[in-house]
Amino acid sequence: MKLHSIFKITAFVAAVLTLSACSDELMVQNGVPGNGDSFWSQYDFVISDDAETRVSYTDTKHSEFEEGDEVGVYVVDGDGNLESGQPTNVRYTVRSVTNIKDGVQRQVLQPANPELAVKKDPSYRYVLYYPYNPNMTLDRLKNYTHTVESNQNSHDAFEKSDLLWCYFTPPSSEDAVYEVEFDHVMAQIIVEVGEDATNVELLNMPLTAYGINLVQPLTDGFGYNAAVPPYPATEENTPITAYYFGYADSGNKIFRAVVPAHTFDKDGAGVPAVRITSGGEAKNYKISPREGGFTFKPGYIYTLTLNKGTGTTDIEVTEDDSWVLDVLDPETGEPVGLLCREYLLYAPDGKDFVHTGDETPDGKSKYVNSQAWVFYNLRSDGTPNLETGTVLRFTYDVQINTNGTGIDFNANAFGATTAYTPHPDKNIDAQGVFLPQHGFYWTTTYPGQDAYLDDGGGTELRVEGATDKRLNEQNYHMHGGTVVWDIKNADGYKHSYIKEFKLPSEGQYESSQMLNDENIGDGSGFITNRQAKEFGHIAIRPDGTVGVSYRPISADNKNVDIDKNKVGLLQPHYLIDRRISKDGSIDEQKYPLVKIGHNQFWMSTSLRARTFTDGNTITCYNARGNDKPADVTFEKGTAESIGAGCLYPFSQSIKDGEGKPYDPVNDDKEMHPGPSTLYPDMDFRVAPFYNKAAVEDDRFVPVSNDSRFYYQMPTISTMRDMMGYFASIFPAKISSDKYMLRTSHGVFAETYEGVSSDYYSALYGLAKNVNAQQNYCANVSGFNLKPRGYYQPGSSTGFADISKDAVIILKSEVEGQEGVDYFVSHLYDPFNTLSFEVGNESSGQFLLVRNGYESIPAYINKFFGQVRMVMKFRNQLDNGGTASYSATSTSTRAGNKAAGSRSVMLHLVP
Repeated sequence: MKLHSIFKITAFVAAVLTLSACSDELMVQNGVPGNGDSFWSQYDFVISDDAETRVSYTDTKHSEFEEGDEVGVYVVDGDGNLESGQPTNVRYTVRSVTNIKDGVQRQVLQPANPELAVKKDPSYRYVLYYPYNPNMTLDRLKNYTHTVESNQNSHDAFEKSDLLWCYFTPPSSEDAVYEVEFDHVMAQIIVEVGEDATNVELLNMPLTAYGINLVQPLTDGFGYNAAVPPYPATEENTPITAYYFGYADSGNKIFRAVVPAHTFDKDGAGVPAVRITSGGEAKNYKISPREGGFTFKPGYIYTLTLNKGTGTTDIEVTEDDSWVLDVLDPETGEPVGLLCREYLLYAPDGKDFVHTGDETPDGKSKYVNSQAWVFYNLRSDGTPNLETGTVLRFTYDVQINTNGTGIDFNANAFGATTAYTPHPDKNIDAQGVFLPQHGFYWTTTYPGQDAYLDDGGGTELRVEGATDKRLNEQNYHMHGGTVVWDIKNADGYKHSYIKEFKLPSEGQYESSQMLNDENIGDGSGFITNRQAKEFGHIAIRPDGTVGVSYRPISADNKNVDIDKNKVGLLQPHYLIDRRISKDGSIDEQKYPLVKIGHNQFWMSTSLRARTFTDGNTITCYNARGNDKPADVTFEKGTAESIGAGCLYPFSQSIKDGEGKPYDPVNDDKEMHPGPSTLYPDMDFRVAPFYNKAAVEDDRFVPVSNDSRFYYQMPTISTMRDMMGYFASIFPAKISSDKYMLRTSHGVFAETYEGVSSDYYSALYGLAKNVNAQQNYCANVSGFNLKPRGYYQPGSSTGFADISKDAVIILKSEVEGQEGVDYFVSHLYDPFNTLSFEVGNESSGQFLLVRNGYESIPAYINKFFGQVRMVMKFRNQLDNGGTASYSATSTSTRAGNKAAGSRSVMLHLVP
């Protein structure tokens, strides 16, 4: 059995195995292959497609056998005695077989010796175990002793520790398929931790299990004894070093180990269970104490997590985090929904810029121009129903200032800065897009004045008796409303939009009851801003339905609310890029995601891949050397054709304080600049840019392990969808406040930290333009677009507009197209309102160039731009799904099957 870091096998290797299976005559045991089930019935055993009970792990919970694994087989009667005339401890080998009639590939068990195989008989019982032991006997199977390795942090040690078996009762039909499922004898423990963790150890766990009877199926009564070490931990209590497995789709690192089933911490005293080493410092953690301890059961998967989202409504995320969160059942770890912080724009009368909370023309709803946390239920197939979402909480409202009168953000003079987070700024003449907290307006006048202006012509906020009208919160009673998505044609292309925003009904969330107790409501029967912020959570009800709730969390158990509904656990979801590295290991990168529109989940940082998914290297065309040449390794001014490759941004004209060119490939400090003084909380990493030959190679886009979603390269249509949804002031909505070189007061500087502003901008991905010093872009969408320029044929100085433009290279939509498709946004002028255009040349603010170098085909692959990939869920409006909004959308697959799950989520505490 071979273990892989989540990513199991490349398409290339799979194809090889398929061919070898088809050509191996030993695969056919009993004559001519048949069709359908009769094809598979010719084999003694076919391994079940239920991936939860197989062997080699492909992700957190899924596993499978590998070609060549060896399994032992015994044949017994119903009482567990050997069947006479049948061989004992027969060695079988795992093989992959393809039915050439329908192309279906499955794994079968092939007798290692064709002359020695067991008989198929419906009256028999079969005991299969793994790994094969040539010294195995039936008596040992009935009273087995197994010891796990104390150091499981290696391929072989983990494999040796994991004991599997299958007790199989065949179907009565003579020609039935003998489909076998293997179970794990030990308990499996997964520890999910942050990516800075370097080592995980399990403490006070037994190493040896004895009295194991494998001549029986796995049921609730299955059990054995374990040598539980004494408490408290002593040097004699050998820790179990866990196996580093890779990344989960949550972006967390996974460490896993197998231990004998036992009851841990029987006295509930809070015995240390896990030791996590991060940054060279080891820290012990306990499983949340409970009376009678916690029992680890055979065949169960236990995920131990430090996730702070348990039992809390604190769901704030930073710019470097994923804004897409999986909602998990806190008891089983099963997904029950999707929660996204996203930009919502609902303007039924086509207004360019609206004020959240203003009445729509029909008086039946309200405009939405906000950031909000939106919850999406799961369909029966596990995919989220992205057609309809429930707003758990509006967080920030989007407002604009372009009239030149200025907005005053002087916190020292006016105080109460919490109303204006997360983007306060002290420049009174700033032009920009701002995010006040939901229910607040930006104003342009001083406190105490009788009249003032709002910033965009919307309804004035007037509260009687207020001395500073800006500090008076307005409840729009929109929390808990329903967002309905649709697809429409506009200007000849399709884009997603919010078709309807359904306001919640009075008393829908029983707000008045609890607000009287908590004194945080306004008596309206609707959800207030304070209630949504303090109590809003995802509730998992006893009947399996899942939805938004504003009932308080239980004071005694943070995993449930006062109505005894489980509180959904929040776990960030990342795009996990798994590629084979040069040495054959699996290289994994995680990328935070942000939801834009109906079904576009964009990476919010640039791709950093250096190989294709099959392990072949993507050529890096940067020159390497000790003198920082800042150049490329191909001829710039010739028609030389180059293959798939990448380039890191560089410049011969932008130089550091010593006069050396900006060239990260030859300068580690430039490749890994770390936090800047200007933006100390920003995690900026230099990423390579790619050419057309790379992005259009079938091996470029990673393959998702999860059938619910897939990854793809964006195209012109993808960008049109995004731009159509964002409407006006598009580039300001996809960048952030951390894109512009500025001092703390927004004043442009020619030098910073002793180097030129050009160099400082290139170092940290900042826009630099003296004419744009007062531009201010709040992080409206979380897309975090950075000005990194582009490389084009004939460039003599390196990357063009490295601190002005952001260029994303796109995949061609037209098969065989020679030219390059790409998107460019001039971030130094983010409030330009010129129209979007497609063509070879354009003076517009947004530019998609198509067939830009058609006349000289060899130049095409010498154009390099950054890559942002997209994750898309299946079965949605834009890829085969149909609109189906109804009250039944609150059902969830996970809640209905949680009772039978073998997956358990546990929480670690210091």
